[in-house]
Amino acid sequence: MPTAINAVKISNEISLNRNMATNSTKMDGIELLLDQARIRRDTAILEAKLEYHYALRHIRELNRKLRLRKPAKPRRIMPGEHPSLKATTVARSILLEGRPMTMVELTLEVQRRGCRSGDRPRAVAHAKREELRYYAREIRRDDKGRWSIRLPALPRA
Repeated sequence: MPTAINAVKISNEISLNRNMATNSTKMDGIELLLDQARIRRDTAILEAKLEYHYALRHIRELNRKLRLRKPAKPRRIMPGEHPSLKATTVARSILLEGRPMTMVELTLEVQRRGCRSGDRPRAVAHAKREELRYYAREIRRDDKGRWSIRLPALPRA
């Protein structure tokens, strides 16, 4: 591989420069061995880096020739009654059934019906709470923390 040869040439230049410096300062044997070990380590690291970059370049070229794309993450849709509806729409239809529910009950029922069933319940509850505040005219929360639909007043006869 041509890149490994370049790494060897570079490391030889490094070692020659260090050897010149060591000869002039007259290192003892241990320091000389440590310096040689550093040179071998630096050479190995440099060769590995160059080989890695060569492999990446080769992979990119193959990818370009084959026109491959990275696989996308699959969507987490569970089979159920309302997989395409918004969670707010499902929550409103649940509340229209007439029974007041706490946020926990509402969240679990929304997920049971298949809307955002793969998500964490805490995240779904947070989203529900914020979405239901948007519909404050239609949906209310009583003092016990139960959500219900505010029905219009019937005309008196």
